[in-house]
This record gives sequence, structure tokens and C-alpha cells, in this order.
Amino acid sequence: ILFDGEKYRFNKAINHTWDRDTFDAFLQDNRETPEDLTLLAEVLALAQGQYMADANLDWAISDRLRYNELIQGKMVELANAYLKNGQANDCVQVARQILKFDSLGETGHVLLLQAYAAQHDQVNIVRHYQEYEKALDAELGIRPSEKFIHLYDNLIRSV
Repeated sequence: ILFDGEKYRFNKAINHTWDRDTFDAFLQDNRETPEDLTLLAEVLALAQGQYMADANLDWAISDRLRYNELIQGKMVELANAYLKNGQANDCVQVARQILKFDSLGETGHVLLLQAYAAQHDQVNIVRHYQEYEKALDAELGIRPSEKFIHLYDNLIRSV
């Protein structure tokens, strides 16, 4: 880190790696889900929690929102690809990561229920649905969407 009188800046002359650069390069080269899911999983492993979670500066907040949305989108792609490839255990892990970003967002919960259904795990489908229902009620005073309830009912009947 260099200080040049008024502000700090990063010394780019030093050999370094920055997970944001790696993620940006990946996004630039892979606008669609790559065939090799290993690469996507490795890049997403760089995202350990919310981007710049401790920085409360205006520029950091806007960057954090943008990158968190990008990271979540790629996680959803990876989880869906895992489901499609019959890798339900991997989907469960990624869905749990998605829920760390947005615990009340429906997408992560849908993926988790679908992964449990792929594992023929009715107990976890019911348990997770009930936990999600309670969390929505406690935090927002609402019920799951009709679409989510319909998915749950269909999964319970099919497992």
C-alpha cells in the first residue's frame, strides 16, 4: 500500500494476486456456465462470504452489492448444473452458500429442496420447508410464495 500525500493506493508494481481480478477474468471469459464445473467451483471458492463486508464506504457498498449479485448468480448456475448432472450433494453445499448471502431469498431454498428430492430425502425436505416458513414469518411476517408451496407439495408427493 502506498500513500501519496492525500490518498492510499495499491502498489501494482509488486507481484500479487487479488481474488477480484481472478473473478473478473473468469466472468469475462465465461459468460455462460462452463462445461468444466471444476473451474466455476474453484472461482466461487474465492468468495468467502460477502465481498468487502467490513467496508462501509459508499464506493465499497456499491461494489459489494454488484459483486455479491454476480457471485450469487454464478452460484445458482453451479447449483443448477450440479442438479442436472446428478450431483445432489454438491448442489446442497452450494445452495447453503447461496443462503449465506441471502437467507430469505427463495432461490437458495428452492435449490436445497430440489437437491434433497434428488437424494430422496423427504425428512430434510419437510424440515427445511418448515424452517424457511418460520424464518419468513419471523423476519417478514409472510408465508412462502404460492410457487414455492406448490414446488414443496410436488416434491413431497414425488419422493
